[in-house]
This record gives sequence, structure tokens and C-alpha cells, in this order.
Amino acid sequence: MKSRRIMLVLVGGVLSLAAQLTLSQTPPAFGKAFLPTTLDIFGGMSVARQFSSLGGKTSYGWYASSSEYPYKSHPRLGATVEVSGLYTSGSGSGLPELDSARAGTAQPLDRVHAELGNASTGFYTVMGGPSVSLKRTRRWQPFGRFLLGPVVYRTASTDPKGFTAIGTSDHFGTAAGGGANLSISHHSAVRGQVDWIRSWSGSQGPADILRISFGALFKW
Repeated sequence: MKSRRIMLVLVGGVLSLAAQLTLSQTPPAFGKAFLPTTLDIFGGMSVARQFSSLGGKTSYGWYASSSEYPYKSHPRLGATVEVSGLYTSGSGSGLPELDSARAGTAQPLDRVHAELGNASTGFYTVMGGPSVSLKRTRRWQPFGRFLLGPVVYRTASTDPKGFTAIGTSDHFGTAAGGGANLSISHHSAVRGQVDWIRSWSGSQGPADILRISFGALFKW
């Protein structure tokens, strides 16, 4: 009887303490269950190739992103934001749809380049969207994501007469892809990832770009 009374007192004390802690916490949407459990920052280099019936060139550039997985109840679900830049130089802009539009028609690229001369082109993305962390092994952590946001083309071209023109255009774009992290330590890893980028370039229709990125990742 005495032991039962002690047990009831202990249970009552625990319940009372739990109630007080619950009432003292902020609502669930802002409580500890929703604080970030994983945050990583990735930076590296990229190589990309545009796919088009008109051809295209290989571009090289840089890439940076940050991912956060804020829900302890769903630790595999998160969000990613990225910024990147790809650069091409040579005859024409390196972007067939853009070259064709500037020349006024979808004519052969050699004729387009003769009209446009040499050019350097920058292709930039600023995107964000959901990401998912897949089941990991001892050292490998695969992931996938789908991002959307603006893509910007910036072209500086010099025609055969020596006249230089600079143009900028922005369009809506999406990126679907994923990759894997190879852990080096508790707070660092190397990453490789592949993305399929599609941008809608006005009257020229969508442009598809395959981008491969690799670099270093730091996580907390």
C-alpha cells in the first residue's frame, strides 16, 4: 500500500512536471521539434553542356548551395537554395537559341556566328526548393532535390567590325537532380551531383542543360 502511494506520487510529479514544461514551451511550429537538425554549405566547380537541335557548347563555372533539414519528426525532408554561374566564350554566344534569336532566324550556326562574331556568355541561376536526404551507408549520403527560380543570360559580343554589345535576359528555370556526399569527418565531406536544368527562353522555347558539380561540403 505504501509502495503504491509512493508510485502514485512519483507518477503525479512526473505528469505535473511534463505539463509545466509543455505549457512553458512555444507552439510546435516554433518549438524545439522544428529547430534545424542539419545545415550544410557546399561550394565547388561545375561543367555543363546544353542540349539542342542547333548544337551547343560546353560551359565551365562555379556553384554554391546551402541545405537545411529542420524537422526532427521528418529528418529526411528539407530545403535547398543555390547560386551558380557558367561561362562560355568563342564564336557566337555558346547558347544556340540565343544566337539564333539574335540573328533573326533558326539558320545554320556557322552563318549565325559569322554575323555575331566572338562573344562571351554568362549563365546564372538563383533557385530554391525541396530536397530529400536518402538512406545513408557508413560513409555515403545520397540526396535528391527539385529547384526552381530565375536564370539569367548575360552576353558580351563583338561583331566582325569591332562593335561590342552587352545584353542581359532573364527567364524562369527549373533544376532536378541529386548526388551523394562522401564523409571525410563529422563536419566535412566531398560532394558530386548532377542536375538537369531547363530554362524557358521566350519564343525560342525551353533550353536543356546537363550540369555536373563537385566540391567540398561543410555540415553542422
